[in-house]
Amino acid sequence: ISSDAYSERYLKEFLQKGKILEWNLKGYETKNYIQSDPNYGISDGINFVVTLEREYKYYIFKIILPMILILAVCWSVFWINPKEIESKLTITIVCLLSLIAYNFVIDEDLPKLAYLTFLDSFILLSYFYTGIATILCVSSFLRKRVTGQEISRIDKHAQWIGPLSYFGILF
Repeated sequence: ISSDAYSERYLKEFLQKGKILEWNLKGYETKNYIQSDPNYGISDGINFVVTLEREYKYYIFKIILPMILILAVCWSVFWINPKEIESKLTITIVCLLSLIAYNFVIDEDLPKLAYLTFLDSFILLSYFYTGIATILCVSSFLRKRVTGQEISRIDKHAQWIGPLSYFGILF
């Protein structure tokens, strides 16, 4: 068995005009095969393999960038004076709650898979770094109370090490 002219023409036409939401059609391939089955004997057939590529821009602009913005707001607390613990904790907790709420909103758009995708890892890492920012704020406040320093070493290091390590782990 082999593909006929109609099948080839239909596939070419579908590739040129066809649209599948959230996917780009990249190409197709036809493959002949012969199969041996103990119950039915030898049979032949044809496989049509269509190559697709997921549209990724939606995920970047609607999921990843807003989450990075929330995380940037969260880590901006390290430029606030350590004695302003209420303000710092309010910002980090609100950012954590925002990430959780945003996750509920985008959950319908994400496929339900049994394994972690890049986006799943990205979301989990964002939760982790938001939690770390909250813990560091409390540590910075306690260190300021003990040492009396105006700007804690924790704040100085967290201003840059936190965001750089976040992006380092992502990439």
